[in-house]
Amino acid sequence: MGKACRIRAIINAAILWLLLALHCPLRANGFLSVRPIGNEFNAKPPVLRKSIRYFLFNGGKDSSVLEDVNANVRSRNLFYKGVANQVVEDLQNGVQLPYDFEYFDSFSTTSRKRRIRIKHLEKEEVNQAVSLCLKEYGSYPSNTRVENVDKASAPLKNLMNDFDNFMFSFVVLLGLDQRVERRKKSEIDHTVPPDHNVICMCDVDDEENETVFGMAEISLQPADPARTSPPFVIPTGVKNAFVSFGLWTKPVPYISNVLITNDYRGKGFSKILMACCEGLAKAWGYDEAYLHVDADRRSGAPAQGLYHSLGYIPVIDEKYNQNFAWMGIDAVNRGLYIVDGVALLFLNKKLR
Repeated sequence: MGKACRIRAIINAAILWLLLALHCPLRANGFLSVRPIGNEFNAKPPVLRKSIRYFLFNGGKDSSVLEDVNANVRSRNLFYKGVANQVVEDLQNGVQLPYDFEYFDSFSTTSRKRRIRIKHLEKEEVNQAVSLCLKEYGSYPSNTRVENVDKASAPLKNLMNDFDNFMFSFVVLLGLDQRVERRKKSEIDHTVPPDHNVICMCDVDDEENETVFGMAEISLQPADPARTSPPFVIPTGVKNAFVSFGLWTKPVPYISNVLITNDYRGKGFSKILMACCEGLAKAWGYDEAYLHVDADRRSGAPAQGLYHSLGYIPVIDEKYNQNFAWMGIDAVNRGLYIVDGVALLFLNKKLR
């Protein structure tokens, strides 16, 4: 009798252990534990591990269940915020423009799949690009009126605001027009080196109508943290003369004016623009790129996060940056510079 009880107890213990194994995956193995996909374009495929439940009910290593899970994970790795990773790779490798790709908008209530085109800025898109710059950098929107001022001076102040916007638009229009002409000239005359390019990103409808919602500029500028890209095109001969006299350092790719309209922000399009600019820099024969970004920790946080995630690091001048030692070691190591009275960070990335 005692022997039968012992056998029954052993059987019950074995059944209990089996039930626990089936409903509670072993801690050592985990049940199809997938490493979360990070915010990188080329995240490595996650490692899948199998528990006892998998081996009991799904067969051996050739089971279709594991293959289906692996295929699903691989498909998730092919996209970042609705944009295929292959798009980024193509642009970084200097694919010929214009370049069309599909964007899958999971938050859209109308059409989830949209066609996006990235191209060189042409004469027809200059006015739309000016509008983008005005909304981002203009003093006031043209329909804004100054309030809480003396009624007699209000019309004059509104007029001055409109004049400021007009002059700003005129300068931007002239500068963009020069850049378009410069790029076309370098394409026709191979003795003229490519040193200016403005790219734009368009939403294309079924009737091939293009709506510009983003832009970025890349040009050859001296790697000087104390100056940004000038509003007008400086001829290559003038730049070389400044270099020969020791007034400038050798020009290198400089990325500026990376803009995305509000309705398209947060969807990964800024990274697409940056990939295109970096691809152009490599096509020009360079292996690095520079840029400035707003140093404010609040207003500049999104742009700073973007560039740091892409691998841009601060360019530090130990002698100059010691001026900010009173702000702490972090300020010294951020690549902080005062450019025309504005606090900016100067960043650099190796492209190869």
